Amino acid sequence: MRAQDFTTEMAGKIHGGIRKALMDKGYKYLGGGIDKQAYLEPNGQVYIVFGYRQGTLFDFSPDQRMFINWIDYCNRNKDNPHLPRFSGFESFEFQGRKYIQARMETLQELSKTVGTLVGQIDQVTKQIGRGNFESAYNKIKAYAEFASAEDYYAPDYNPQYFEDIKEVIDLLGGPEQADGLLKTVYEVSRFARKHNFTVDLHSGNYMQRPDGTIVVNDPFVIWERNL
Repeated sequence: MRAQDFTTEMAGKIHGGIRKALMDKGYKYLGGGIDKQAYLEPNGQVYIVFGYRQGTLFDFSPDQRMFINWIDYCNRNKDNPHLPRFSGFESFEFQGRKYIQARMETLQELSKTVGTLVGQIDQVTKQIGRGNFESAYNKIKAYAEFASAEDYYAPDYNPQYFEDIKEVIDLLGGPEQADGLLKTVYEVSRFARKHNFTVDLHSGNYMQRPDGTIVVNDPFVIWERNL
């Protein structure tokens, strides 16, 4: 099998024939992560394919099991608005390799300003665990101001929003939504430690619903050293 027959990423591989077969059926390719690809189905749902790790033949790879655990976690916590909603989860085989597929609700990207904020949340999980939200928001504001310095001229970045804690909380959806999001990141981080996953919550791993609710999306990764 030729190397160009695969889309190769850090952990998983996805045979190029899968992408062709899906696009021939009218699926629109949205992009790929560390070991997965996302498509928009003709009916408007997001369809995700999770690739296999080289050397894994007859069982799910550690990366795939991580994805299974994440879907199970989200399904067990469906009442949490800051977790994505999955459906249609199952495995399939293609060219002798085992893959996972799932359908997920359609989410939207965050603005640059909000993305800069949420990209700092996982750095303050200790304060969240102690229930010290004011300290957590202060740190998030400070980190966001520092991280955004080089993005000052980005089209949708507005530095005035980082002037006080209230504006930070408003950007995260108001007091109730903001506290819920921080608690979610804390619980997701605890779940990662329990399963030996690495938390990978940069700004690109948060999205939002049309109503503005911020959702934690694709928060984990497994590195070779963790296997």
